[in-house]
Amino acid sequence: MKYIIIAIAAFVLLNGCNSGDTVAPQNGNGTGSYNKISTIENGNVKFEVWSATGTSLFIGYNEIAFKVFIGGTEKNTGYVKYMPKMYHTGTGPWHSSPVSSSFNYNTEKSLFTGYVCFTMISDLDSYWFGNYDYNGEVSADSVLFNVIPLSTNQMTIWDDINSGHTYMLTLIEPKTATVGLNNFSCLLHQTDDDKYYTEVNGAEMYIRPWMESHGHGSSNNINPAGLGGGKYSGKANMTMVGGWDVYDSIRYNGNAITESPPVKFHFSVQ
Repeated sequence: MKYIIIAIAAFVLLNGCNSGDTVAPQNGNGTGSYNKISTIENGNVKFEVWSATGTSLFIGYNEIAFKVFIGGTEKNTGYVKYMPKMYHTGTGPWHSSPVSSSFNYNTEKSLFTGYVCFTMISDLDSYWFGNYDYNGEVSADSVLFNVIPLSTNQMTIWDDINSGHTYMLTLIEPKTATVGLNNFSCLLHQTDDDKYYTEVNGAEMYIRPWMESHGHGSSNNINPAGLGGGKYSGKANMTMVGGWDVYDSIRYNGNAITESPPVKFHFSVQ
């Protein structure tokens, strides 16, 4: 089985309407403030894009949300559907990224909340466009936006030759690992066409932190357990400063979907 760790590369194209506006979540969940990063308008309809994971959209995991206004009135019920599409100059059809199937209204945050895991950055030959829909009533389509690199964001993509599916594992945390027990959370998705991704629930994960330079691992790790919505959470113990790999062996429907060595994320522990 062949798997690929998405590389972070530099790019020169910047676009979008960034803002210094922030919204602090009211439920104390530790995600930090939401930043308004762009505004999309179509007639009397306005979509605002907000992020709890930065002031831009990045490759990898983004915790994002929307505000919707129709005729200047903010909406506080229903849902938003968001579909990112990437096109490449002179090549074949579009492809997408894992994204929440529905961004439902969160009354505590006053936002339509969810996530997107971008698989590629924007560059001079690769362009992201977004389609936005509110409640099936109003929409804005094919709006250009940019995705930029972020070295702490990681995702791994591989093909399972036995099932014929492509899987994607996206790191949520830790962004920066420290000595000791670290929260280890990730999202698992499956796709057959690189356009539509399905959250994978019910998988079994077995993690193994390993320090290659010293030839040892660690004890007291907690294997990630499913939380629903394709999310898994556990603990990874990195016992000293230096480079660590966290390997994740995954079984789904009774079968191993990772080979040996399994997929991994790399951390530089400070």
